[in-house]
Amino acid sequence: MNFKTLLSIIILVFIFSCKKDTKPTIKVEQPMDSIVTSKETLDIDLEQNRKIQKKVFPIVHTKDDAEITKSYLQKKRFVKNTDTYELDFTYPYLDENYHHKFSSFNEYFSKKLLNIKAIENGILEAQEFLCDSLKTKQNREKRITNYKVFLQDDEHLSLLFYKENHYSGSKTAYYTFTTLNYDAVKGTFLNFEDYFDIGSEEEILKTINQKIANSAELQDCFNIVIEDFMSVKNNFIINDNDVTFYFNDCVMCPSYIGSYQISIPLSKIKPFLKMYWDQRFKE
Repeated sequence: MNFKTLLSIIILVFIFSCKKDTKPTIKVEQPMDSIVTSKETLDIDLEQNRKIQKKVFPIVHTKDDAEITKSYLQKKRFVKNTDTYELDFTYPYLDENYHHKFSSFNEYFSKKLLNIKAIENGILEAQEFLCDSLKTKQNREKRITNYKVFLQDDEHLSLLFYKENHYSGSKTAYYTFTTLNYDAVKGTFLNFEDYFDIGSEEEILKTINQKIANSAELQDCFNIVIEDFMSVKNNFIINDNDVTFYFNDCVMCPSYIGSYQISIPLSKIKPFLKMYWDQRFKE
């Protein structure tokens, strides 16, 4: 058998193997009484879907002090669309004409939180890592940011910066949070140790975990371990009444819960506040 004859046989075999099966299909209908639908299961699924849909909405609609600070805190926006990703960043800018020391805030923010080049490189590297040799259509990745600003007093402000991350192939967004506590007079940032006594992390975490355990809304959430808390202990905002800690997706609660923060009354952690702040905040 020569090569041409062999090639013809292979092609014919391939064609017939790809022919659509013409055998009649038999449709089996399942009796209605054999289909068991659990109302409880449906209710759980609907509740989880509802929570996924609302996820960051409570934060979006939280009233802040933007109106009070508008004379020196400006809202800016950066938008970029490409074939594979979308950036939509709403971010704060402190007017340096109002106070020259605001440059420390703007410089830190642009380098650490809004480094466009680094964000784009991260997205492109992740897409290359997927190694999609079939070039299947992927959802465009999105990074969407926004913020809330809260006044502690006439000199200090707290800023919550949150990012909505839509990853290729993921059905829901993943949320991350960063807070900045800032001395608007000195132009300096304040961390955990500036407000709380050194070594008080475990006691404060114990208070947080007690509140999680006693909250009906957080019954599916986790007991936060000290290692996770130590890595995000600076993620908090503070006011006259309470301190609110923010956690990224899946650190405090499963993603479907849609809860990322927990507020603790200052009265509960007052023993751990440094004397200066203990005197400034109200009972």
